[in-house]
Amino acid sequence: MSIFYRFLRPQFVKRNPSPLSPDALSLYTQDMADSDQNDLNVEAASRRLVNELIPEYAEEISRRTMGHVRKMDITFELHRLGMNIRHLGLLRGHFWFKLPGKVSLDFNSKYVKTTMDTTADIDVGSHLLVQVPKDMEFSSETTLQKKQRIKREARKRHHDEQQQGKESKDSGGGGEEEEEEEDENDQDLDEDDPDT
Repeated sequence: MSIFYRFLRPQFVKRNPSPLSPDALSLYTQDMADSDQNDLNVEAASRRLVNELIPEYAEEISRRTMGHVRKMDITFELHRLGMNIRHLGLLRGHFWFKLPGKVSLDFNSKYVKTTMDTTADIDVGSHLLVQVPKDMEFSSETTLQKKQRIKREARKRHHDEQQQGKESKDSGGGGEEEEEEEDENDQDLDEDDPDT
């Protein structure tokens, strides 16, 4: 059970505003009168750790000089503040820096195209977080998708014109020849489109 290895550190528990029960969130205390309150206190303390203390510590580290960061004992500092080593990933998640320029992403491609040279800023295998401005409208249509859409629209227009031509002609004779001619025209359009 995760409750036996996901304890809060004693340094954090001592500084928590409300008392925390070590038996909270366990089945053998669920019949006790204060079990619900104990569970709520531990959940609130965990949220405080993740949403307040870790981001505050990340902000403090970001203000330090590089020399100080290289010399710091991260394990000691985390434990002193009441954080476990397992929280390093959450701490790391707060350290992003903005790269110059803009990026272009293509679906199903392993490459990111940039408008600026970022080779000095990014190592091979680095993870990138791409933010799209909320007010920006963008088209997710690739060049191939655009060509395919144009061909579909042309095919539909051609089909509509054929239907209008059939309706305007008399219903007698020549219907089979028109259908054969329409099939040939559709085949010409289909040969250019790899997805049909």
